[in-house]
Amino acid sequence: MNDRAFENAVSCLPEELRLALRSLPESVRRDCFEIRLRIEQPVVLFGAFGCRVPSKDGTPEKTAGENSLLCTKAQLDAAFHCCCEYSVYAHMNDLLHGFLTFEGCRVGVAGTAVCDASGAMTSVRDVTALNLRIARDVPGCARALLGLFSDGAAQSVILAGPPASGKTTMLRDLIVSLSSLHRPNAQKLCVIDARRELFAQAKALNCDFLRGYPMETAIENAVKTLSPELIVCDEVATKAEVEAIEYGVNCGVRFLVGIHASSKAELLRRPQVQRLLATRAFDRAALLAARPPGTVAAILAGRALYED
Repeated sequence: MNDRAFENAVSCLPEELRLALRSLPESVRRDCFEIRLRIEQPVVLFGAFGCRVPSKDGTPEKTAGENSLLCTKAQLDAAFHCCCEYSVYAHMNDLLHGFLTFEGCRVGVAGTAVCDASGAMTSVRDVTALNLRIARDVPGCARALLGLFSDGAAQSVILAGPPASGKTTMLRDLIVSLSSLHRPNAQKLCVIDARRELFAQAKALNCDFLRGYPMETAIENAVKTLSPELIVCDEVATKAEVEAIEYGVNCGVRFLVGIHASSKAELLRRPQVQRLLATRAFDRAALLAARPPGTVAAILAGRALYED
């Protein structure tokens, strides 16, 4: 098994599923970025190859059939509890936000919400599906973006892309590259790793990670106590998160933020992006293509970013 990231992801699965997926061709394991499990349904893989349905002997098929690898309720429950480190209660805060983190991979969780009398969600039960998103380090994949940070100007950058475009992988590589003490003028980075999938502490030598914090709390704490030159955060979406970034910008900190968007038009329509651009601190954006993952489709700067 040559793909360590794939191996880590499937290690949460019961033996029958794990062995079948390990039997997949190396090219499929290498190019797979999602493993989707649903009770009493075929296991489904998504990757650079598109969609594949593995058979019981590890053959990747284009459609489901009688020999498709099925996920039973017992197998799904076992995988779920493994991802929870056998303590659902300890991971309930993440579950309320729809995910778990296992071996650096984000695991999407679908189930039934439990709410209190006020309608507030308090827990999750009857889990019916898991989506294992395979996290890979691809050293050097963000090399084309390093020039956005090379002039030392006090500017902030948006990294935008559709789901599964390699945005998180690019951010991980930028974190390692920009904080490297082997480069001249290494920058002091702080990473807001709310979903615990940007963690690269062993390779990021001049970087502090705030893991599992709400993004707005982590940004405020970092600005006040860690004196970062650049803060990295992914999947900025809420008003509170944008306000925290505005606070950091006003304190002189630069930001590298990840945003879900498939095009310039979609990016500029997002209310959170409009507020970030209004700070005039963000003058550059990199747009990733949907396929293949990690492909830079366009770099927007100056007028190209502010004029729709």
